Amino acid sequence: MQRLSVKIFPPIWGFWIGISAFVLVLIYPLSASRPASAQHMLAIVLLMVIWWITEPIPLGITALLPLILYPLLRIMPTSKVAPNYTDHLIFLFFGGFLISIALQEWQLHRRFALFTLSLLGNNPRKILWALMLSSGMISMWLSNTATVLMLLPISLALIHQLEENTGRF
Repeated sequence: MQRLSVKIFPPIWGFWIGISAFVLVLIYPLSASRPASAQHMLAIVLLMVIWWITEPIPLGITALLPLILYPLLRIMPTSKVAPNYTDHLIFLFFGGFLISIALQEWQLHRRFALFTLSLLGNNPRKILWALMLSSGMISMWLSNTATVLMLLPISLALIHQLEENTGRF
């Protein structure tokens, strides 16, 4: 799916416009009746809005700005900001994705697939049993999510090798 965007000016301009707005709001006194944290918050909001609209840096990095700027500008301590960005399930999935990416990066999924085929041959039933047994064994020590994410590239490599070797699957 292609994203439509209209670029009025280069993204680097958006970067500097955002920084300028941030600094101007920080140094210009808005009101004596409002606390400094409200002014700091306004500066962060302006910076993030300008960067989200102009995209000089990736949106995900822009979304992490409060994690850095709230403690620096004494709006909120890190211990109260960080829980809004984290959940134990996110780290669970992240760890599983890292294992899966590492398997693919080092071509281990292909090696596992070729080793499995050399042991079991081209019999899909035996291969399915091997995958079931290996997932059961791995999930005794890793979470089920990490096991699935780890075995997914191996399973896809097995299917690919079977298609190449037999022309069916």
